[in-house]
Amino acid sequence: MIYQSECRRLTHGTISGCLSAIRWVHLANGYGDPLQAKPRLSLMRRAIKRISGPVKAKLPVTPDMLRLIGESLDLSDPKSIVVWAGLVLAFFFLLRSSEYCEDPTKALRVGDVQFSCSGVSRAGGRGADEVLICIRDSKTDHGGQGALLTAYATGDMLCPVTVAAKVVEMRRGVGATDEDPLLVWSGNAILKRTMVTDVLC
Repeated sequence: MIYQSECRRLTHGTISGCLSAIRWVHLANGYGDPLQAKPRLSLMRRAIKRISGPVKAKLPVTPDMLRLIGESLDLSDPKSIVVWAGLVLAFFFLLRSSEYCEDPTKALRVGDVQFSCSGVSRAGGRGADEVLICIRDSKTDHGGQGALLTAYATGDMLCPVTVAAKVVEMRRGVGATDEDPLLVWSGNAILKRTMVTDVLC
């Protein structure tokens, strides 16, 4: 636990979650509770919680914040388009960063985005009133089934349909295939988590 706290800089909550997982595996396989009757372990957990200090809650992103960010970006620049698309899609679809950026093997791909108008599928996003995205890989998808999520046109600058259509059109314009990452602005320059957090801070 000292290594996890001091070297890996894990929080008390993360360490407790790991210990709970170890306990669950033991109990699920018919073994005894490995955390029971371990007074030194309990003391260590309390000590780590005390020295960790209070939890710093993250503030939520609001539509007004996104509008201010959108107004500050140059949306004629491919990199800014990708950052804006990442922010808007993550906001509307409640995406984890691993589901839309950073890792090209897990992030959204061009073919994961589909459009429709009045329930009828369309090849592109022009005139569409609905965007569907397929999340192929998520840490909450233990069965590996994937998830199909839907958002609708809003009619203002925070419109997931318009934003998705713009980034898909940009990617198709440079010859991207269905299996290529969606949020890329040049070559293999995929959107990074730090780019999103830098814009939000």
